[in-house]
Formats: sequence, structure tokens, C-alpha cells
Amino acid sequence: MAKVQFSVAVGDLRNKAGGAVFTKTRFGAMVRRKVSPTQPHTTGQMGVRADFTGLSKSWSSDLTDDQRAGWIALAANYPVKDVFGQSQKLTGHQMFVRCNRNLQVIGKDPILDAPADLSVENLKTIALDASTPTVMVLSDCQVTGTEVIYTYTSFTGSGPVIGMAVTVAGFVNGVNNGVKKILSTTGGAAGTFTVARTAEVDETHAGTGTAVGLSVTFTDTPIGATMHLVIAATSQKSAGRFSSFGTPATIKTFAAATTSPQSILTEYQAKYGTLTAGRKIQAALYVVNNVNGASSLKMTTTATVA
Repeated sequence: MAKVQFSVAVGDLRNKAGGAVFTKTRFGAMVRRKVSPTQPHTTGQMGVRADFTGLSKSWSSDLTDDQRAGWIALAANYPVKDVFGQSQKLTGHQMFVRCNRNLQVIGKDPILDAPADLSVENLKTIALDASTPTVMVLSDCQVTGTEVIYTYTSFTGSGPVIGMAVTVAGFVNGVNNGVKKILSTTGGAAGTFTVARTAEVDETHAGTGTAVGLSVTFTDTPIGATMHLVIAATSQKSAGRFSSFGTPATIKTFAAATTSPQSILTEYQAKYGTLTAGRKIQAALYVVNNVNGASSLKMTTTATVA
């Protein structure tokens, strides 16, 4: 990789030109040979491409001239920042695809009429917790219809949160042991957590519950009534990694007005596998307004699995 030193005539270069790629790192401007990335053609990747294609076709076939004019006007009023931090105006087509792709990510139908504005709530602070496993001392298992309530008298590590996968052990009746997903939880230093019932039965006995925590905290909380939190994350990287984590993939989206904290353990491990102590994860959080499809600025954070 070659370094570049700019002159008065040329202040900066970015993106691709011929067989070269111009970029900026903490060591200064760099130029490297363009390499075509591998295309794995995963189900998720193909789905995203199909969504973009569908929205592009919709611009031509589903919108009236007046609707297209509305998107053109919206784009003119809301310029975006390019790689140099300079304002650039999108085309109406680009703005239509941009907003509606955001709506697709949070599971909402596309909008054909341009919204009045692109207001959206920005997150103020975020943190990713990939903490030491939570170990709870369990004292009771009570069946209530389709759910089961486990009572814990104490815990070490992070407190139990919704979405955690808990490995329960130590109960005399074996059907009360196994891997459970927390549906709800109450209490602080002592309390309960609820799971969906499979074969559990009422029992009072000493047991343990162990769960690896992977959760995010954010402010403000709750977020607005039309705002949806989106969390993306990278796969686990080596402890020595400080940059170039790769592009994070969407892990989980939340209903409007969600509160902090939120667990992403189940969804993360379904995509990337079991957490490994000492590895690093980078997460990106942003908010999408379900009225206009606007997205907030992305905030990123990194944590090491303890």
C-alpha cells in the first residue's frame, strides 16, 4: 500500500479510480490496488439486493409524476455528507430508495408520497456489554399455564435481562433443567425470570442459572413513539484488533419506544456462533423513524467478551 502526500492543487482523494482505491487511515492518505470482493451470495445478501431492485422498479412503475416531484424536492432540501464531509444532494430516486430501505429494515411497508420532513431522534450515548457470565442462585420453579417462573435469590455478573439464554442446572426434577430463554424478569439483587414452558413442573429446590450476557444500553430511554432501534454488529475479532472490524450486519430491530437495556445475545449467537472470551465485537446502533424512513447518525462501540 502506497502513501500519498497532497499538494496545494489536490487536497484529498477518496473512492476508486481505475485500478486504484484512495482512502484515509490514521497514518494518513493511502492508495491501494483495487480488489474485487468475494460475493458469498448468502440468503441475507440476496434478499437485500432484491429489496433495492424492487424499490428501484417501484420508483418507475408505482409513483406518479407528482409523487416523484415530491421526492426530488425532499432530496433538494436535505443534502447528505459525502466522504469528504461536504454536502451533496441526492436525486429523488436515491432519496426514495434510501428512506424506504430504512423502513424495510424495521419491517414497515414502503411509502410512495414524500414525507414532509426527515426528522429523526439521535441516540446520545451507547454501550455494549459482553460481560462475565451471570450466575444466579435459583430457589424455586413455578408453572403458570404456558410459562414458568424461576426465582433467584442472588446473582454474580450482570443481572438477568430479556433475551438471555440461561442454562439451568441443579434441580432434582430434570425437566426443570436445560437451556431457557428469558421472556421477562423482575427484581434486582433477587427476583424472578420467566421462560416459555416445555415440560417443567412445580419444584422447590436449590439450583443455578448461568447466562452469558450480551446487551446494549443507550440514551435517551425510552426512545420516541415512532422511533425504532436498529442494532448491527460484526463477528468476533482478535483481541489485538483496533480498527477494520468490517461492515456490521443487522442483528436485531426493536419496536418503537423501546427501553434500555436490551439483550442481543440470542440473535447474535444465531448469526455468529457462541461468544468466546477475549474476542472483540463492534456494534453500531441507530434509529429509524417509522413515519418518514429517516435514519439517525450511527454510533459505534466495541467490547471484549469477558
